[in-house]
Amino acid sequence: MSSACSRQHLQACCRWLDGLIKRQVVRLRAERKSLPDEFRGLSISECEADALLTAGFGNAAAPHPATAGIDNEMLEEQACAAQFPDSGLNQLCARLRIRDFERRALLIAVAPELDLRYQVLYAYVQNDVTRKLASIDLVLKLLCSSRGEQWSHRQDFSPAAPLFRHLLLRFADEDVPHERPWLARSIVVPQRVVEFLLGHASLDRRLLDTCDLIEPDCQPDQLDLPADDLIQLWRAVPLLGNGGVVVLRGRDGTGKLRAAEAICRDLQKPMIVCDFRSDLANERSPGALLCRDCTLLDAGLYLKLGATTPENRKLYADLTQHLARAPFPIFLSLEDAQATALDLHSETCLRFDFPVPDVAARRSLWQRELGALPGHPALQAEIDEFAGEFRFTPGQIRAVAQEARSISLRGADGILHAGDVREAAHNLCNPQLQCLSQRAQLLFDWDDLVLPARVLQQLHEIAAGVRLRHVVHAQWGFDAKLGKDAGVTVLFSGVSGTGKTMAASVLARSLGLELYKIDLSGIVSKYVGETEQNLRRIFGEAEHSSAVLFFDEADALFGKRSEVKDAQDRYANIEVAYLLQKMEQFTGLAILATNLRSNIDAAFLRRMQHVVEFPFPDPAHRERIWRAMFPAAAPLGDDVDFPFLSRQFELSGGNIRNAVTAGAFLAAEREQPISMEHLVQAVGREMQKMGKLPSRAEFQNHFEIITRLNTDRQ
Repeated sequence: MSSACSRQHLQACCRWLDGLIKRQVVRLRAERKSLPDEFRGLSISECEADALLTAGFGNAAAPHPATAGIDNEMLEEQACAAQFPDSGLNQLCARLRIRDFERRALLIAVAPELDLRYQVLYAYVQNDVTRKLASIDLVLKLLCSSRGEQWSHRQDFSPAAPLFRHLLLRFADEDVPHERPWLARSIVVPQRVVEFLLGHASLDRRLLDTCDLIEPDCQPDQLDLPADDLIQLWRAVPLLGNGGVVVLRGRDGTGKLRAAEAICRDLQKPMIVCDFRSDLANERSPGALLCRDCTLLDAGLYLKLGATTPENRKLYADLTQHLARAPFPIFLSLEDAQATALDLHSETCLRFDFPVPDVAARRSLWQRELGALPGHPALQAEIDEFAGEFRFTPGQIRAVAQEARSISLRGADGILHAGDVREAAHNLCNPQLQCLSQRAQLLFDWDDLVLPARVLQQLHEIAAGVRLRHVVHAQWGFDAKLGKDAGVTVLFSGVSGTGKTMAASVLARSLGLELYKIDLSGIVSKYVGETEQNLRRIFGEAEHSSAVLFFDEADALFGKRSEVKDAQDRYANIEVAYLLQKMEQFTGLAILATNLRSNIDAAFLRRMQHVVEFPFPDPAHRERIWRAMFPAAAPLGDDVDFPFLSRQFELSGGNIRNAVTAGAFLAAEREQPISMEHLVQAVGREMQKMGKLPSRAEFQNHFEIITRLNTDRQ
């Protein structure tokens, strides 16, 4: 489509329109007399109308006689259209199958957008200075030679007619109540259509927030598809040239968009990418807008669809109505295992699944993306770990590699390190999960854990199971027996303060993954189905970002199923059953922590690959915990007796942490080093908080400190 050709065609059409208006002016002058001078300014004089017609696009001819026929003028317009086959007007008419009469009506309506003098001329020929746009009555009078012909063409302005169905015309007063007869209603051309007639290819402004117009540049050899799927996809390309539906199922980043780009590139078509998961609900008919712009631009349409909900059901019905017989290829992008909500009934309908690549494929992708970057030699040895730890799509791997390169350039040596890759993975892939859970700070390492040797051994086995699962499942072939990319589920059991949360943090840090604590208050809902929806989002986002999920107080969510006595029990059991299903499908590391193992449903326990019991610390472990709580910079007094504190007070690690923190603040307030007196006072308060009364047998010769403290408080 040529802009110069489009403008020349419109200029020629304006000369033709001037002739139509001149004929109408002659007829009107024969019917009415000139207005008196007192109406000057409230009307348009004959001289002004003649001057505007004479100032047209090179048309200085005298007005046509009133008796002149209309047939010659219609033939003139038809010949004008034939002179400019590549103009925007002809392209529009060809793609939307607009007939001759409809084309001429569109020209009359668009004229004021091309030259403001037509506002004055339309007001003159309609005998109303306020009527500056063409009405249906004016269009019919200009284009029809008899009353009967006018009546027969009224249907061309109905809502179902092409001009209105394709949003080429609209009523100027459609948003306000109107009392005028239908014939008197003014029509206008949307700005998007005006721009197209002038030769400018762009999207409607109402689609700019949710749609992008792209020129595909993806080559077939750039697609990460199995050879058989690629061959099948390419055989279908000729069938999609004049319309068809391709259903692409898979996560974002698995190659769906690139496959659609490759097809459109082969068809030599641009593509409109529309994220229908965004808010298009404000538009009255988004389906009609998309269909019109895709047809005008001769573009393919890539639709990202979300799950069907009561809120978007009407919108999906609108899409189905307008896209059912679309003359352009449509690509429906769906999430995994999601059925299409659009019933388009296309004769050419293809379906392709885009699964997340397995470990071997991910290794190749990491090697391809990172191999081209200058990296540390140790980075190559960690590619296998990246492939096993991060269950990323090809698009995610490309994005992480680019971000990692940017991070490495800020380093001292400018070389890509494994830490840069992990940081980039966390930065790019975890933002969505932060909306659903709380990101935990990974402050602890293995040396900070004070646990029995058997418990530490179990934790190391869990870390090895996550780090080396690509070896067992992919290289040793266990995926054929156990299922591909099987996840790891762990139960931490023990009383509060025994180190369950710290152990989860250490595991995540040692694996180079982020830890997200699930806030049960934001998940569990009293509304039916909402809890399951929240869980589905959490597990889905965690899988996309390869994060570790940590369910604290898990017995509240994973509790035993009860006997069904009412509807509430039934829905509660459904939630537990749904959790069982999601736990089996989850391919990452999920850690459940509970203080009451007996409250966990037996079905969950059977699905746990590891159950770790966190015992209450004995005196030896308590002493290690007391000593480990004090940083090197803390001013510690010489009188602090760690053996006495660990032997006399049966406190968990969490209680000891609270006591140390409280004692440090007492010392800071008094501007003293942290002494035994401060710690004894803090232990006394901690015991009172636990509901225990301090006794002389426990505090021995330090009991006076507690007695004095209680006396001061009284």
